[in-house]
Amino acid sequence: MMVAALLAKKVRKPVKIELTNEECMATVKRRHKERTEGWMGCKKDGSITFIDVYHIMDNGGYGFKVEVGYFNIDQWGARAPHGRYVCQGVSTNLVTGGCMRGVGDVTMGSAVERMADMLAEKVGMDPVEFRLKNQIKPGDPLRQTWAKTYLKHDEQGYRNLLPEELKDIWPKLFHLSTGSTEAILKKGAKAIGWKDKWKGWRKPYFIDGAKRRAVGVGTGIHLCGEEMEGNTDAVVRILKDGSAKLCVSVGRHGTGAETTQTQVAAETLGIPFDLIEIETGDTDSCPWSRGSLASTTMFRTGFAT
Repeated sequence: MMVAALLAKKVRKPVKIELTNEECMATVKRRHKERTEGWMGCKKDGSITFIDVYHIMDNGGYGFKVEVGYFNIDQWGARAPHGRYVCQGVSTNLVTGGCMRGVGDVTMGSAVERMADMLAEKVGMDPVEFRLKNQIKPGDPLRQTWAKTYLKHDEQGYRNLLPEELKDIWPKLFHLSTGSTEAILKKGAKAIGWKDKWKGWRKPYFIDGAKRRAVGVGTGIHLCGEEMEGNTDAVVRILKDGSAKLCVSVGRHGTGAETTQTQVAAETLGIPFDLIEIETGDTDSCPWSRGSLASTTMFRTGFAT
């Protein structure tokens, strides 16, 4: 796309890029096609007893995704005594699949939410109350996160790798430290008048001839603020004139990462924003970064800065 823009600027005319089928297969990405199968069970009081999910991702010709969406399973399975999650990536003769905002989370989350609704209906339970009863809360274990194959250590082993000054203040790893869907569900239910509008499963709260209105609820979760795949570094140089230069390896893809990292540096150093120059993506001068992905740029690179 950059080539087309530069050519258009040069010749002062519209420029169109046409790719062959082979070139599309090699260079163009699409959202993954995914399929989820699952089972979920609970007691008569609505307490989930198990969750079992099997997820398939169509990676296309050259994709690589295998494990995704496991936080959706933690959202429901952290409080269940039994659970299993299997994600399998398959190669096909279609265009290569690529990451497009929350890869795996949206599709798998929708499937798991529908499973939960079906189960709540079976036991005759309000879907909001069913979620409040069963979804993950602070202090609950992140079991599927534990099970990720690239983890080389158990919880204590991972903590042993931390510097001494961080061991006492770092959040307890592999457990949800803060936040949950509880406050969001309660606030949302109150805002839409859930108690007045919820009349039971498959029962509308408004009928006008052929028109029907009803309410439903759904929740989702996405990885953010997790660091398990290598460190991210930043370099800050203080110059003679009192300004600073920040070198970080964040990608420029429209999220404003250059601005946020400069703001972090300015606040930390206590100098004006416009006295900081930022350099990104130069492998000669910028240190290693895990990458600008999965809504973790600010958490990873921001902490490093």
